[in-house]
Formats: sequence, structure tokens, C-alpha cells
Amino acid sequence: MILRWGSRMLRGASPLTLVIGGAAAAMMIPGIRRGVRAMTVSAAASALTVIDGIRHAGDTMHQEMQSIVSKAKSSRLPDGLEATTVDIGPDAR
Repeated sequence: MILRWGSRMLRGASPLTLVIGGAAAAMMIPGIRRGVRAMTVSAAASALTVIDGIRHAGDTMHQEMQSIVSKAKSSRLPDGLEATTVDIGPDAR
């Protein structure tokens, strides 16, 4: 009777439900639970490291753009004047 009930239940279940059920059953075993916890902590730490790197890169790009904009604003010429370019070459410093 129980086998028939279990067979009917498994036949109608989706594969995702079976995977989730299996994972829940595996979490009852302490050794597996500790291993899963360690992997979860490691994955979270890696994700936080990546997020911090992305934020740092964004902050750096923002600072560079602010520097470029401020230099461009300070080098504006008054109306009526034209800018000239000077080719200095690679050896000039």
C-alpha cells in the first residue's frame, strides 16, 4: 500500500521537486549539512569579493571621469578665442 502511494506520488512529481526533496533529505545528515554550509559560506564570500571589485572599478572610473570633466571645464576658452594644438612628439617631457 505504501509502495503504491509512493509510486503514484513519484510518477506525478516534476524532476525539480525530486531534486529539492532529495536535497532536503540529504540535509538531515550532519556531515552533508556541514559540507553544504562550508560551500555556501565560500560561495557567499566569493560573491562579496566580486561585488567589492566591481564597486571599486566603478568608483575608480567615476573619479577619472570627474577629473576629465573638471579639467575640461577649467580649460574652456572665452568666446572668440580658438584653441591651437602643438605636436610635442614622443621625446618631449
